[in-house]
Amino acid sequence: MIYESEARIVRMVFAWYTKGDGENSPMPMSGIVNRLTEMGIPTFADKHSHEGDKRKKRGYGEWRRRL
Repeated sequence: MIYESEARIVRMVFAWYTKGDGENSPMPMSGIVNRLTEMGIPTFADKHSHEGDKRKKRGYGEWRRRL
């Protein structure tokens, strides 16, 4: 099943990574992470963690780059 709200974010991130955001050349992952955080886009853990779940280390909509 495709969730259009999530698919929209995936397409946006892909475009930023491959083409840029219209003002900048292709964006590095650190720039994409910063942009998603600025926009307050919820992370997977924001949507799927439960109260008391200690896996989420940052606040709601705060992204980080994973290695």
